[in-house]
Amino acid sequence: MTATPARLDLPARRRRHARLIAALTATVGACASAAQALYQPVADAPPGQEAVVADPLPVVYLGHTAAPLLEAARVEDEARWPAAVAERSASAAPMPDLNRPRRSAPSPGRRPPAAPRSVRRRCRGGGVR
Repeated sequence: MTATPARLDLPARRRRHARLIAALTATVGACASAAQALYQPVADAPPGQEAVVADPLPVVYLGHTAAPLLEAARVEDEARWPAAVAERSASAAPMPDLNRPRRSAPSPGRRPPAAPRSVRRRCRGGGVR
């Protein structure tokens, strides 16, 4: 059996993504710990107790640290494997512009679509009732 080049690249690809996977795994673990710290007091409280003291600080901390941790792993990945990152960037499809409106504005000579019948019925007689 002859190995294809893509098959030979698998160990290198796994090594290249190891930092990202490790950072993501650490983030998932921190998320589980934060959820446990927040909900364990609620689970341990007696059924008739109305108020439970829980510490939301681990969740807040995670919210502030997860994105920078993953971004740092991505930057390390780019610095360690520049040729692979450049190749991937060159072959990637362009990102869509999410800031542009989805529909284009109607042309000056064209009327906008009519309102549904239920809206037109309510608006008869000179105004909204």
